[in-house]
Amino acid sequence: MFKMLRALVVSASIACGLAASAAMAAPQTVYEFAPTERTATPYNDGILASITVAAPTDITAVAQRTLASTSVNVKFLVVNTTTNTVLYSSAAKTFPSDGGTPSFKQSDDFAPITLLPGNTYAIGLVSEQPQSLYYQNAAPPVQNGISMVGFSNAFPYANPAVTGVNPGLGFTLKLVYEEPPVSVPTLSEWSMILLGLLMAGAAALHLQRRRRLIV
Repeated sequence: MFKMLRALVVSASIACGLAASAAMAAPQTVYEFAPTERTATPYNDGILASITVAAPTDITAVAQRTLASTSVNVKFLVVNTTTNTVLYSSAAKTFPSDGGTPSFKQSDDFAPITLLPGNTYAIGLVSEQPQSLYYQNAAPPVQNGISMVGFSNAFPYANPAVTGVNPGLGFTLKLVYEEPPVSVPTLSEWSMILLGLLMAGAAALHLQRRRRLIV
C-alpha cells in the first residue's frame, strides 16, 4: 500500500510539472511590420495602424516601432473604428531613450481581444513626448489574413480618441498572442498535512504487517 501511495504521489508530481510546462507557452507574433521610412510624430499625439482581418484573430499585446531621443511615456490603444468602440486603452508606460536605434514599444499583456472580419481596427500608441514613428508609402503584404488599410490619428495623450481612417500609408505594427495561463491544481497546506499523515499511517501499517509476517 505504501508503494502504491508513493507511486501516486510521484505520478501527480509529474502531471503537475507537465501541466505547468504547458501553461508557460511562449507568446506568438501574429503580425509584424517594420518599415524603414520615418516621420516625426507630433507631441501629445499618435498615429495608429488601421487593419482588417480575414478570420477571427486573438491578440494579447500590441506594439509600434519608434525612435525616441529621450525617455517617453506612451499609452496603447485598440479601437474598433467601425463601431467606434474602444477595446483596450492602457495606463501610461515609460520607455527609455532608444539611443539612436529604433525599437518596438510593446504594451503589457491584456485579456485576449478577438478581432473580427467586417470591422476596421486602429491599433498603436499615443506618445506624451515627441518621437519618430516608422511607415512606408504603400500598404504592406497581407500576413495571416491581416491587411493594413491605412492609418488613424489619435489624440490627445491625456484622454486619447481616434479620428477617422486615412488610406494609403502602412505604419509600423506588431500584434502578439499568448495563451492564457492554464490553471494548475495544487494542494493547500492542510491538504498537504493530511496527505503526509495518510502516508505516515500507511507506512506504519505496512511495517506492522511485515513484523507480523516475520513473527
